[in-house]
Amino acid sequence: MRLNKLISLLALLISVNVSFATSGVVQFSGLVVETGTMEPASYTSVYLADGSRGVIANSEGFFSMAVEKGDTIVFQCIGYKTKKVVIPETIDGDSYITTVILDKDVINLKEVVVRPLPEPALLRQAIVNLDVPDDLLVLADETFAQSQLEDWTLGLKYDGSESFKAFVDKTVQQNYSEGQAQPMKIADIAAWAQFINSIKKGKFKKKDDD
Repeated sequence: MRLNKLISLLALLISVNVSFATSGVVQFSGLVVETGTMEPASYTSVYLADGSRGVIANSEGFFSMAVEKGDTIVFQCIGYKTKKVVIPETIDGDSYITTVILDKDVINLKEVVVRPLPEPALLRQAIVNLDVPDDLLVLADETFAQSQLEDWTLGLKYDGSESFKAFVDKTVQQNYSEGQAQPMKIADIAAWAQFINSIKKGKFKKKDDD
């Protein structure tokens, strides 16, 4: 019985390998390096020309993906010229290993000259005389209208600085007890003092319905 199972498993593996080889699918692997230095072009995008799928090379420039014979593979990385590689139709076996060399892409920017104004008063005068299009003025009026700002601030418990302080305090408390049970507020003297002050101010009194 065990021998029959072993023979069946072996036959299955052979059929899978035969179908994989006859289908034209190969495992395309290799390194992506830059010309001259041969240093790895880390995190290069490696994908089919039709954009259907692809992979990202690791920090060492290594990549591996399943392709078909005749596929066009695109290699693209910031700072390098895009390169295309065609998988040969005459590959023997089910793997294809190569090294892809990318040329550096140099982009020349136009010269920009920055000169300081001789006096701060000239800067203020330049801003005053700045010609702002009417549509931008209308947008500014709509955005910063006092009524709109008041609507945005309704219901806010804190202003900007108070909100930031509350966020920092909460983050500190979470990090202080990270990986363990949160501290019990019942033993927190400051929490008790805040609770007592709230009672004195009548914050817990039931409000009568109008």
